[in-house]
Amino acid sequence: MGKFYIKASNGENYGMWGNFKVGYLDNELAHVDRGLYGANAHYASEPTTSFGERRLTVDGFAAQPGTMASYEEFRGTGGSLYFLHHQDILTGSERVRIEIHDKASGIVTGVVNLQPNVDYDIDYLQGRLLLSQPLSSTANDNLLVRTSGLSGDEAYLVVRYEYTPGFEKLDQVAVGGQAHYWLNDHVRLGFTADSNEGTPLATSVPQT
Repeated sequence: MGKFYIKASNGENYGMWGNFKVGYLDNELAHVDRGLYGANAHYASEPTTSFGERRLTVDGFAAQPGTMASYEEFRGTGGSLYFLHHQDILTGSERVRIEIHDKASGIVTGVVNLQPNVDYDIDYLQGRLLLSQPLSSTANDNLLVRTSGLSGDEAYLVVRYEYTPGFEKLDQVAVGGQAHYWLNDHVRLGFTADSNEGTPLATSVPQT
């Protein structure tokens, strides 16, 4: 996506400028899953837990993406065709999955990641997604439902993708990062943040 690429690393630690993928997915509220061009860095401390986990890890990025990220949820309808909120989607940028939500608490109890050309087809220009099998509105387990059951947990289609915005938004800057620290061998605290200039900051503080 650019004319320049450089990366300097020392063990697990590195700093770079170029193309990179961000995958901050180990939290519930601020997933960051994007392909960008810009600055990216990772740091892991030398001390480790008794299980070999780095005591402290820090990641951060900054980029002018030229595209914007979108996260969309659709409740299963018993049909196969879904219209995304945006058009002119970046080819290959989508991440599609089925989530099963507990009907009482709304907590995600199961996930099925879908594969392109096998589980779905997508029209990048018009923003249409067609599943190979209909998605029921309910599920009785953690799998994609293909039966006519009417009771059970709620099934959602979740789609992440990059799209080309209007010209007035092309100069927005995407920044984000995450950090994790093990207080002991069993408790880890973390912080995740992601923001596009001019849009609200999404944050999450996961605990394991």
